[in-house]
Amino acid sequence: MFSLKFKKHFCFFSILLIIVFCLCACSANLTGHKIVGIWEHEGNRIEFTDNGYFKKGKEKYTFSVTDSQVTIDTGGEAMTLDYSINANGTLTMNGIIYYPVGK
Repeated sequence: MFSLKFKKHFCFFSILLIIVFCLCACSANLTGHKIVGIWEHEGNRIEFTDNGYFKKGKEKYTFSVTDSQVTIDTGGEAMTLDYSINANGTLTMNGIIYYPVGK
């Protein structure tokens, strides 16, 4: 009798745990916007690193990302730019198209 109750509770909690894990993974995927890569526009190269830095030439700033905007902190003031990444890998930021480097 104990064994049957244990199996039912174990099965129920296992399924519940899997559902919670899947929901957490989905919500993290939807909110975890990330830009990583190197793009170029007319010889101007920009890079978004996976550790949170925006590089343009020798300049290096921190950045954060939301749904459709990237905010670059230039050390005293912040620039918020609209962005999108197309299916072909191009980055459009405030109407300027940057092409991926090395792809």
